[in-house]
Amino acid sequence: MFLLLRVSGAVTVTQLTHNPEVERLAHPSSLDLLVSACGVVAGVTMIAAYRRSVIAGALIATVLIPAAALVGAAIAAAEGGLVVSGLKRLAIDAAILLVLGVGVFLIKQSTVHHRAPLV
Repeated sequence: MFLLLRVSGAVTVTQLTHNPEVERLAHPSSLDLLVSACGVVAGVTMIAAYRRSVIAGALIATVLIPAAALVGAAIAAAEGGLVVSGLKRLAIDAAILLVLGVGVFLIKQSTVHHRAPLV
């Protein structure tokens, strides 16, 4: 989409690279990462509780989709440094999801079920 917008003249590479939200995605603060972590814990807790209607908003706080979109836009803009920054943020949020998600399920396993795992 960014490539199409760029070709049509609607946006420029400079507008992308100097956008404050892009900067926040590329270089997250500790508060941004804490928000991601809290979103993961809340989202995985809802999933672990077998809720019929899972509110996706909690997991959206991880910014996995915006980070992936940033990578695509940076590739279209031929901004290698921004691609690397976007991939780093994507990897950080994926790691947060994996580590904290496993943690939530381990806590549930040990406190609720009181049984040995299958593996």
